[in-house]
Amino acid sequence: MGAILFLVLGCRQHHEDSAPGASNGDLSEMCDGELEAMAVQRIEKIADRRDDILSSTHETLSDIADSITVEYLTGGATTGRVRTHRMCEVSVDRAAPQPDLTLDFQLLTLRQLDNAQTPADSDVFALGRRALATSRRASVHFDCVIPSSGRSSPATVRAHLSVRAGSTFHGGTSQDTVAVAHSVALSLARAMRCEDDGGLEDEPDLRPVR
Repeated sequence: MGAILFLVLGCRQHHEDSAPGASNGDLSEMCDGELEAMAVQRIEKIADRRDDILSSTHETLSDIADSITVEYLTGGATTGRVRTHRMCEVSVDRAAPQPDLTLDFQLLTLRQLDNAQTPADSDVFALGRRALATSRRASVHFDCVIPSSGRSSPATVRAHLSVRAGSTFHGGTSQDTVAVAHSVALSLARAMRCEDDGGLEDEPDLRPVR
């Protein structure tokens, strides 16, 4: 395990841990500033507001990249020993028991890949390995080949955006939710140093193919 951690952490400078926090001032600092400006704008549209948006960061992209890489190198996709990594929560009500919007990542297991289905209410997009979205949720999957790992088989990672049932966040479309999911997926692919950015593009085509 020590050699694996050296491999993962030695290929990039590890960021200092950032304590979870909330902000409702400069929205460019949403999720501790780890979101691209376009993603922030899309979240504003999904929230249907610009004021009083709170965000709380749980794990930095750097930390998530390190954790998922270790899970991949230690066989997590085969054994199922994986977990969901929460990057950020966004809300307008600090007292609400659940956030309005969440951004999560997960290393997908072989069973999840084999049993993948397309919900009838989802739009399908030609992004990465697989991308599905509605106005309230979106998932973008990408295959990450890590050259420094010495493995040719990729790690398949899912970036997932979800708006909770009953939330007042109702201003977005499937293009908005998938745009945010794609943006954070691309950021993670770069943090993991995936070959060819995991097949994700800087300027994605957000037209549904189905």
